[in-house]
Amino acid sequence: MRVWILALGAVVACGKSSLDEFNPIDTGTKRDFDPPGGDDTGESVEVDTEDTGPEDTGPEDTGTSPPPDPCQGLTRAMCFVRTQPMMLSGLVVSMDAPPAEEVHRFFDDFGANTVQFWADGLPTEVSQWAGIGRSDFQWISWVDASGMSYDNSQFLGGGSLPSGRLAYQVGDEPRTLEELHGNNVGVEAIRAQDPDALIIMNFGNGET
Repeated sequence: MRVWILALGAVVACGKSSLDEFNPIDTGTKRDFDPPGGDDTGESVEVDTEDTGPEDTGPEDTGTSPPPDPCQGLTRAMCFVRTQPMMLSGLVVSMDAPPAEEVHRFFDDFGANTVQFWADGLPTEVSQWAGIGRSDFQWISWVDASGMSYDNSQFLGGGSLPSGRLAYQVGDEPRTLEELHGNNVGVEAIRAQDPDALIIMNFGNGET
């Protein structure tokens, strides 16, 4: 009778230890055994893991966008200042036709990128410099407050102009507001004839 009691005690003790390890609450951790009474049917479930390629999200985003317009909201003059090399020049005052070697020295050795002519530069002197044939020839010419050349008293010198025109300087050192407004005659006439040209004005010491 003792033997049976001891054996039964051993079975109960072992059974209790196994049940203690089984927690019927699913904690989300994987168990290496199926609890008694589970729904395991012995069948395996096949999961489709085939790679169907990247998800179609529409047009490809390259991560780049057009560069901003540096001239947005600026006047043409300010756009030129912001986007073009600084103008380097020298004022040509009433001279004869220049020798070709002097023109090349002006651009190549001196480092100028523009020729500025005095009020009698149009049309003769500008055409003489342009005739040297430099592809980088760029010029500015002075005119009076009405846009006339001192060389022949014609508007912008009359006739066709050489390529490379950058700007016109209108009038000479206005010292009062009245004189400044007087230059508007030349400014408006030039804009009507050559709307792409820049306009330059130099101001004198104000009168008190």
